[in-house]
Amino acid sequence: MPYCPSCRAYVSSRDRFCASCGAALTEEAADEQPRGTEAAVPPAGSSVPPAGASAPDARPAQSDSLRADIPQVSAPGGMTYAGLLSRGFAQVIDMVIVFTLYWFLGIEIAARVGGRTPGGFELEGGPALLLFGLWIFGALLYYAILESSWKGQTIGKMVARIKVTSETGARCSFYQAVVRNLVRPIDFIFFYGLGVFFILTSPRQQRLGDRAAKTIVVHA
Repeated sequence: MPYCPSCRAYVSSRDRFCASCGAALTEEAADEQPRGTEAAVPPAGSSVPPAGASAPDARPAQSDSLRADIPQVSAPGGMTYAGLLSRGFAQVIDMVIVFTLYWFLGIEIAARVGGRTPGGFELEGGPALLLFGLWIFGALLYYAILESSWKGQTIGKMVARIKVTSETGARCSFYQAVVRNLVRPIDFIFFYGLGVFFILTSPRQQRLGDRAAKTIVVHA
């Protein structure tokens, strides 16, 4: 292959000047072949790689996704972790149930102490605090009792075909279920945006409540 006699860079036989150093090319010089290994080494400052060397990759390094940067821990007993979509679907169903509980409690309290309206109820002061307290307690029991059952599933999780277990794959205890749901309000910040962040940065795909309770959510 032709080369430049000045900088010994490879050139085309049709070139009149070297693209690397700008030296004029003669037909005789361009047709000569490099002698020895020195001919394959470009001068300092030249951007032409030596013969046999691959050109450096000019493409910018692509950053890995957030999930790929987290070391993964396999689920126990051949289980597979539940994904965000199935967990989100189950949570939507459970939230409908929990807010339905809020509605019925509000209607019942308003019927006893006053506060019924054509559209439902309106409570203030003590009755409103009573409603809120009973609702939180009822929601906590709903999650804790069902997640610590032998199935490990709320109604939403039954529909989504996922369940809660301990990190070892054993049945979730009532204590663990209570802990993971007491922390739920923190995971709910930014409408579960914080919970999603914790899941994506967890080797076991755990939200903060799961980390505190040492539980995981897997496919049933």
